[in-house]
Amino acid sequence: MEKEVVRNAANHDAQKQLTLSLVLEKWRAKVFEYLVATKRYELVIRDNLSAYNEEKATMKSTITDLQTQTQLLTTKINTLVVDN
Repeated sequence: MEKEVVRNAANHDAQKQLTLSLVLEKWRAKVFEYLVATKRYELVIRDNLSAYNEEKATMKSTITDLQTQTQLLTTKINTLVVDN
């Protein structure tokens, strides 16, 4: 009888270990899934940020060119006004 109690306790412990192992395996799989999704999202964000930075640089360049053109035209207008 005592051996049977020990055997039942050992079976119960083995079942608990198996259950814990299965739960841990599912947890690890879910963590990995979320990690992959987060990394994918990060890459999309980096790609978008890169595109926005390129567009920003282009706009800055355009603004600088427009400012230069405006200064040149203002100088020409002032020259024409002074000459007349």
